[in-house]
Amino acid sequence: MFLEAFNQGLIMHEMGGFDVQKAKVFNILEEYEIGVMIAIGFQDAYHVLPQRIKEKAFKPGAKKTII
Repeated sequence: MFLEAFNQGLIMHEMGGFDVQKAKVFNILEEYEIGVMIAIGFQDAYHVLPQRIKEKAFKPGAKKTII
C-alpha cells in the first residue's frame, strides 16, 4: 500500500495512540477489529503549516522510562 501510494505521488503516515472508539465514526463493521490508522494524502510545503505544528514537528519526543 505504501509503495503504491508513493507511485501515485501520495504519502502515508501511520498513527499511533488513536482512539478506537472515536474511529467507529467510520462505520467499520463489528466483525472487523481496528488495528491501525493511516493518513494518506499529498504532501504540502513546510511553510503552510501553522506555527504550533512547526514547533511540534522539531521538538524531541518524550521517551518513556523502561523499568
